[in-house]
Order: sequence, then structure tokens, then C-alpha cells
Amino acid sequence: MNDSSFLEKVKDRYPQIVFEGPSDLDICSTDFSVVSGQCDAVIIPTELRQVSEVVKLANEVEILLTVRGGGTSMTGASVPTTGIVLDLSAFDFIKLTGSSVEVGSGVILSELNDCLALSDRFFPVTPASLMAATIGGMYSTNAIGMRGMRYGRMSDWVREIEFVDGTGKTRVIDDDDEIKRLSGKEGTFGIVTRLILDTIKINKDISYDILEFDSIVELISKISELQDDKNVAMLEFMCPICCEYSKISPSNYRLIIEYSDYSRGSVKAIEKGKVWKSRVGLGSVLTAAGFMLLDDPYVTKIDQKENLLNWFRKHKIPVFGHIGYGIFHPRFRTDQEDLLREMLDFVVKIGGNVTGEHGYGTAKSEYMPEDVRAEFIKIKKKYDPDGVFRSIG
Repeated sequence: MNDSSFLEKVKDRYPQIVFEGPSDLDICSTDFSVVSGQCDAVIIPTELRQVSEVVKLANEVEILLTVRGGGTSMTGASVPTTGIVLDLSAFDFIKLTGSSVEVGSGVILSELNDCLALSDRFFPVTPASLMAATIGGMYSTNAIGMRGMRYGRMSDWVREIEFVDGTGKTRVIDDDDEIKRLSGKEGTFGIVTRLILDTIKINKDISYDILEFDSIVELISKISELQDDKNVAMLEFMCPICCEYSKISPSNYRLIIEYSDYSRGSVKAIEKGKVWKSRVGLGSVLTAAGFMLLDDPYVTKIDQKENLLNWFRKHKIPVFGHIGYGIFHPRFRTDQEDLLREMLDFVVKIGGNVTGEHGYGTAKSEYMPEDVRAEFIKIKKKYDPDGVFRSIG
């Protein structure tokens, strides 16, 4: 059976969930990366049973499904090479119960925290793409974001997941080890439809510092001093090139520190707008300047961080990121793909990982370590034995 006959069967049952308009296909043929593919149709289910039936039918007729959340993948993980995209944006319910919240996988992070704020609560995993990133997508990459030093990764806050596997069976997992094992698998084992998350009370006693450094050595010295400080929730940095494009003067290495202590920083929580403005808006500023390619190399040791910063300085690459945790976000122009590959090779050479939070997707699957690849394959064989969902590389 081909895509068209498969779609006819889906439309016979659920005509309202199939979209084939040019704008729908164009949107779902790419994501936040520069990877593009071919989308033949978009299916937007609104109920769990619809997801299950679509997967069962796809399994029967050997149609490939590509799962899509907010389309914020930086590595092409939600881009179909060909075939059908299953969009989970309609799974957007939020149910708060005490300190936990039950959410649909299509809930956008900023909307979740707006809702939680009404109960004086907060979900602390905070990527800069919070205005578009979905909870399901964050689980699929095991996102970390800007407060990772204190609050860790997405999987540290998930207590239960519901997903439809490659046979169409609905599974509910509440075992912490299995939840962590399935996180970061980039939509390759099943379709996550629902999650239960822990939340925290909003901390109103936070404060900030913004520090400037003339050199990498000075910056690294301060990072070394602060990275094990239990009161530090965030260490975000911007390089001089980023400061220049953001019209920040002087154009030095800039370090933004968030403390879980009102007395530590010179900038208090009520003034945090001035702290966030330059950092959260930086991605858009660099994109407008022509730096379209974003990456996320990950190193943990102080000497690795210093070596990587020196590489960026040598090649005049704008870079920012979660330096306390060790995740960097360099930006390259589209004519610098060879230089980007050189950077990835350098990261591997110094003992780092080519991805810290965006995943491998299709763009970096060749760099996946063999033990990580083996784990992907093992999980896929268990939950998607016939390969209804995309594979890694």
C-alpha cells in the first residue's frame, strides 16, 4: 500500500485529522535546523485512540511515521525523509495536582509555566526556546536548558509517561530507570502522548550578577570557582562577538549568574528583565545576522571548556550557552558547514560529546558513539520492532 491509499483509510475513519495543504506540508518538511525533507501529509490526532489506530494501520502497510512536536529540533529529528508526519500539537491539556502536573506532550513550556504560576509553581527545565518547545519534544531530547546546574535534565523531573509503541499498543511507564532510559531517544521508539512532571514552588529569593571579562583565562577562572556552588542555579555566557551583535558595550566575555539567594547578586529578581533580554533574544539576533547554523557541543572538564573557547576565538565563531554545565551554542553561517564539521571533530578529539541537549537527529548521527547507538537499537527492537518510526542514521 502506498501513502495515498494509507491516507484514504485514515480519512475514512478520521477525516478531520488529515492535512494536505501546501502550507502544512512546507512547514512540516523542515524544523529549526537547515535539514529539509519531503512531507506527503500531516496527521494531527486529538485523542489517544486516533494515535493508536493510525500507528496500527501504518504498521500493517509499512508506512513510515515521523513524530513532530513544536518543530524546534536543531538536528532534523522531526523532518521526514519522505512520508507522513504525525503532529502532536493538539495534545495540549494541563492538569495540576498538588506538586505534580499531568500534561499532553504538545504543551508548550512557556504556556505550562504561565499556568503553573497561577498556583505559585514552576517547571525548572528552561531551554531558551521556551516559547516554542513542547514538553514531549523536551523529553525526546532530554533537554536541559539554562538552569541545568541546579535542576538537571528533563528526565529528572518526569514521573510517568504514556506512549503508543510501534505496534499501536498504549504503554504507561512509571519506573524511574526506564523513564530515564527512554528519554533522549528522539521519537524513535514510540509516540509520547502524556507525561506527569514534578514542579517546584517559585523561588522569589533569587538574584543575579552580570560580570565582564577581558580574557578566556579570567572567564574560566570564575567558572571554576562557581560551578560547584550549590547556590548557583545558572551560569550563562556570551562571547565578545555575541555582545557586539547584541549592541552590548563593552564587547567582552559576559557571564550571567543566577543565585538561589537574594543577598548574593547585585540584580534582584524584580529587575531580571534586564538580565534575560540580551540572553534569551540572542538566537534571533544572530539568525538575523546570517548565523543560521546552531550546534550544541558538550564538555565537562575545565580544560576542555578553555580549549573549546580558544577554538571559537581562533575561528571568530559567535558562541554562547550553558557554560556551567558545559553546553556551548556556537553559530555558523550556511557557507561554514566544513568549519562546523571541523568543530565537531575537535570536540571528539578533546574528549567531549557532539551533542549536549539537541540530540543527534539526522544531522549528527554519524558521530553517535557505538554504545549509544547500541542502546537506541535495543530500545527500538523492544518497542518498535517493525520500524514504523524513524531510525537513527
